[in-house]
This record gives sequence, C-alpha cells and structure tokens, in this order.
Amino acid sequence: MPRAEAILVWDGWITACSGHEAAFAAKDSGYTRIDLGAGPILTGFLDGHSHIAGLSASLSQYDLARVTEFQGLVRAMRAFIAENAIPNAEWAVGTNYDHNFLTQRCHPDRSMLDAVFGTQLGIPAQS
Repeated sequence: MPRAEAILVWDGWITACSGHEAAFAAKDSGYTRIDLGAGPILTGFLDGHSHIAGLSASLSQYDLARVTEFQGLVRAMRAFIAENAIPNAEWAVGTNYDHNFLTQRCHPDRSMLDAVFGTQLGIPAQS
C-alpha cells in the first residue's frame, strides 16, 4: 500500500500527497511542502453519531405511515417480507407506525402480529 511521506499545500488546500522526492521536487514556490515524517495523513474526521447509518437502515424498512387499519398493516408487512425475500426468523421492520391514525385507535396485539408468519416483526410506535 502506498504511503504518503509529504504533502503539498496551495492556498490552504492539500493538492498532492506523495513520497519525499516527488513533493520536494515541486519547483513552484507558491506551494507549502510539509514533511510528514513517520506520521500518518488522515483524510478527514467523522462525527461518531453519523446519520448515514440510520439512512442505510431505513432503506431496509417499510414505511407504515399510510396504513389505516390492522389488516392493512398485515398486508403491507406480508408484501414487504415477500418482495424483499426476508426469511423466517429474520427481522422485518416497519417504520412510522402510529396507532392514533388506525381506525382501531389502539396497538395491534400479538395474535395480529403473529399473522405475519414466522418472521420476527419490529414496528416501533411513532407516537
């Protein structure tokens, strides 16, 4: 794996990473040459609570915001499981579920959720 030994900086921007000879061979005096010695160069820092993980997880979940009754929830989750070939014993997750918008105005019970076959079903409440 190539290893940068030096960098060239122009107007505050890193413009090149290379070995010592290539970096220090640059003739333009407008560049700042920085010898990294044995230290690493890090391309950036990531915030530890990055939202990209949540976004990627949401892509594998079914949006239940438009479901209005229990049987619609069962149909929607069954279709989602079938379309995504989710095997039994793996999790199928629905999002944006809010019992306040269901005609029943209550949470589904276990017997209704068990109707979604052997798949483990996760439906976190929105409200």
